[in-house]
Amino acid sequence: MNPGLGVKFSDWKSNLCRIDAAKWRCEWFFGEIFASGRRPSRSKSNKLNCYPLFFLRVRFPKQTGLVAVSSRVLEALAWGRFTGCVCYLKSSISLLAIFLFPGLFVANLNGDESGSEASARPKTKQLFKVKPGPWGNLEYYETYLKPPEWLLDSLQWPRDTTRWIFPGLTPAQAKQALMEVTLPEDSLGWIESPGGSQVVEGGCFLFPPENFLLGMSPFMRARAASLLSRWPQNFIHWDPIIVSTSDPKGWFSGAGISEKTASLAASLSYLRGKLLVFSDIPLVLSKTESEEERTAFTRVIGKQKTLVLRLRMGAGSDVEQISNYWSSNHRREDVVSILEGVMESGEVELLDIVHLMPPLPRKLLYTYPMPEGRKTGEMPDCYWTALNFFNFVPREDFLDVHQFEERLAAEYVQVGQPLQLGDIVVIKHTETGNTLHAASYVAEEIVFTKNGQHPARPWILMRYRDMVDLYLTEGKLNLEFYRKK
Repeated sequence: MNPGLGVKFSDWKSNLCRIDAAKWRCEWFFGEIFASGRRPSRSKSNKLNCYPLFFLRVRFPKQTGLVAVSSRVLEALAWGRFTGCVCYLKSSISLLAIFLFPGLFVANLNGDESGSEASARPKTKQLFKVKPGPWGNLEYYETYLKPPEWLLDSLQWPRDTTRWIFPGLTPAQAKQALMEVTLPEDSLGWIESPGGSQVVEGGCFLFPPENFLLGMSPFMRARAASLLSRWPQNFIHWDPIIVSTSDPKGWFSGAGISEKTASLAASLSYLRGKLLVFSDIPLVLSKTESEEERTAFTRVIGKQKTLVLRLRMGAGSDVEQISNYWSSNHRREDVVSILEGVMESGEVELLDIVHLMPPLPRKLLYTYPMPEGRKTGEMPDCYWTALNFFNFVPREDFLDVHQFEERLAAEYVQVGQPLQLGDIVVIKHTETGNTLHAASYVAEEIVFTKNGQHPARPWILMRYRDMVDLYLTEGKLNLEFYRKK
């Protein structure tokens, strides 16, 4: 049966083969508005009735967990311009996909609020309320994104052998540098042993043995990691795995991971500023008992905490003020139409904020970058994400990190509080003045960000204070805010 989009339902299934579409049950129909699981209202007063809409609900099995799906998944269904794709998988959930001709897609993460697998989110969801403001009454809960199976094949985590890279240094100089960050000299004798080091063009490699790594105290591990993180070549120390829980063993646990492996990974975690992090991926992978456990572990360390942010609508909501904020003072009239339609329907209490984001963040939120999407040999990072926030089609030249400050000076003006949607938050090191990170302001304490170029770093929503803690390793940070001219 052809629904009028020029694509048959069988085409939809074929585009989901990589995430096991056979387990999904899909329901779809035409209408004007969809809310609370009921058929669309046909009230003439509803302004959304003037748009033909295509609605898609997808139900997922309980064990599916949380997965981010690439924008390619729904390309066959988008007639004309495709502007976003998000899949939020949990038990008894309905995914609402709205296509506004000529192809506007908005995904809904609301649905049923029952729990999913324990490793993905807690059984009892804790809601956090955002301080009310021009953005309306917002609330959010925390959950985790796990990299999909297709991404695991392209992730290049180091395997089996731990290698520390010291650009511009000899093995003797590298040993001295480790001693200067309080590692005892008598613990570094392995550097002079056969196989302990290798001189290469432009520097040297050190290969710490297993007994040394297992015997390091958390303090020693943190100090060594602080030294190694000075060079991006040591990317698992420069951009470590964030263990975002007070129970590290539980965080590393999951389907297919032995208790022994989870305990080992937890014991190798260390503090970086205020955050508990993990970098000894090769050591743990060398201890896994099967290829299946290796795959399970790489998926666990690839999971990222994010926020699901929702706008609570009600009779007392100031629709004009909320519309002004989310439409950037009526520069995006599609947001005004959505908000007015939702209010007039009277059937929607919680509206996922993804509906109100500009087209590019709407498309990218909760997704991982596609490896084959690289056009210049660089993966999108925080700077690319911040500068492209309001662009319908991203400018790929923003992939050049060195252009960020130049673009900021030419196209933006520095501002103070209060901030507006899309303002760029820049984190700088106070002493050096170096720019460390950039993110897009969403509302109150929430930012839209991508933390690093690595393909295992999805686009997420994050608390402002958590983002600062992520980059607060040593010294002090300075925050600057910029707005598009």
